[in-house]
Amino acid sequence: MRLESTSDFAALSVDRMEHHLEPVYETVSLLRDALPSEVALIGFSGAPWTLATYMMEGRSSREFQAAKYWAYARPEDFSRLIEILIDSVVLHLCAQVKAGANVLQIFDTWAGVFDEWGFKLWVEAPIATIIRNVKAVYPKIPILVFARGAGPHLNGLAERLGADGLAVDWTIPLSWGKTVLQKQTLIQGNLDPTILRIGGFAMERTVRNIINNWKDGRFIFNLGHGILPDTPHQHVESMINLIRSGIS
Repeated sequence: MRLESTSDFAALSVDRMEHHLEPVYETVSLLRDALPSEVALIGFSGAPWTLATYMMEGRSSREFQAAKYWAYARPEDFSRLIEILIDSVVLHLCAQVKAGANVLQIFDTWAGVFDEWGFKLWVEAPIATIIRNVKAVYPKIPILVFARGAGPHLNGLAERLGADGLAVDWTIPLSWGKTVLQKQTLIQGNLDPTILRIGGFAMERTVRNIINNWKDGRFIFNLGHGILPDTPHQHVESMINLIRSGIS
């Protein structure tokens, strides 16, 4: 079902949203209780732009024509939708912290489809508002931002957003991540999920390369996007063991 107007979504009250997502918060609480105290639990949400694309396109897309048309041709109307999504994401993230999340991550999977103007207006500004509002309630909660495909937009982005770190995809050169991004903020990433699915020498070589390039700075090893559904669990286990081995 596609969203035809902001009123369609505005009709969904905050109370109703929280009711439908209660199982999520219960799961977060159960996980926090089950995990060792030294293990951080990460809560997350999609960013307003990425959420809007799914609402209007009805699925993932290559060009995002419906969403981009509304954003560029009817910016005032689109801004209203983004404002509603900002409020909803803030509530969702704060509810996860209340339930026991120790860190938050905001995913803007389709941030890379914009030009500079669109990126600042529909990616940067909404996420900055979300971070500011969440930290007004939970000032000490670390917040990471993943803006997939953002490329050069990542330079200085953490400071502009007020984020505590940036997750980066596998298209980011390791040398640039080290000499530019790591000097600005913590970075997280950036193994290509396809390489994890392949496993073996290709995975081991890439994992070693990432760690050896970024281990001396602020760094969390992770994939450069979500794990592929058909990834053999043995490959994940091998990757974890390799990371924990203290490779050089």
